Amino acid sequence: MKFAIISDTHDRWDLTAQAVKKANEAKCEVLLHAGDLVLPAGVDELAKFTGDAYFVWGNNEVEREAIAAKMASSDKLHLANGTLDITIGDTRVFMNHYPEVAQAAFSLKIHDLVIHGHDHVYRVEEKDGRFLINPGEACRRITGTATFVIFDTETKSVGRIELTG
Repeated sequence: MKFAIISDTHDRWDLTAQAVKKANEAKCEVLLHAGDLVLPAGVDELAKFTGDAYFVWGNNEVEREAIAAKMASSDKLHLANGTLDITIGDTRVFMNHYPEVAQAAFSLKIHDLVIHGHDHVYRVEEKDGRFLINPGEACRRITGTATFVIFDTETKSVGRIELTG
């Protein structure tokens, strides 16, 4: 199974749309967004993903009620509030926006995949077949590079995808 992992889109709908398109083309079955979507318009872009999409709040969502209402109107968009802790297929996933929370969860050694965003810095740490991933920023605001990740649960591989535009 392939997961598309994205974070820190910060209202860059052009880059968010590009990531969703690439994830669909790669036949990803699940999209995981680690926060900082910011405004409700981003929900429309996430809804174009063909599979289920999971989202946790970041620290910049301005209109939370409107975002939550838009997500609730879709069967394939799932709002987990602050933390997602779920098993998808055979993969135990933990996602939170903040690196410190994710690092603490990773240290517990109970999740196969731990995801965070917030600092906008691409990061992949692998230990004993478990992964800690920050997909980097999709908005290209701080690092100058817009990225997301495709994680393959069968091959345990991480593909960093750069977005243009």
